[in-house]
Amino acid sequence: MALSRAAQATIAGGAVGALILLLRAPRFNYGGPDSANGLSRDPTLLLPAFARKLNLLFAAMRARGLDPMLNEGRRSRARAEALSKEPGAPGIADSMHIYGAAADIISASKGFKDPAFFKALGEEADKLGLFWGGHFKTRPDSPHIQALAVAEENKFRALAKAGGDLNAFVAQELAA
Repeated sequence: MALSRAAQATIAGGAVGALILLLRAPRFNYGGPDSANGLSRDPTLLLPAFARKLNLLFAAMRARGLDPMLNEGRRSRARAEALSKEPGAPGIADSMHIYGAAADIISASKGFKDPAFFKALGEEADKLGLFWGGHFKTRPDSPHIQALAVAEENKFRALAKAGGDLNAFVAQELAA
């Protein structure tokens, strides 16, 4: 699908722009269908500004010869609450996944068992201004990538409760 630069610029800021970016090859490896327990691999449910950065992250990882796969994107509140109660689980009940501002990325061929993959994931996420879960102080979460630094989460959640424009907030944070 070939679009002129003018057409791309016109739609780049919204959900349609994110969808068009996601439809271009190469793109996300979805890792299979969503599961009955609420695990979603649908990148169109992510905030568009975050999805655009993830697309760049996937491209950077592939350029390094790695095979990133979107293991989980947007998460239901029920799933987040259940994960937060599991012993040793890195999940929290008010996860950035709930808002479409976080994703878990693993190696398509090696799953969760490739330390070199996760080291590269952290390096590439940092370059793009994304927050890598390996930087979490209390419970590092190497597959986790989110749109915001931990310091910005409370502002983001307050905006969500007020019904504010979460995508605009994320886009501003990622542009900084």
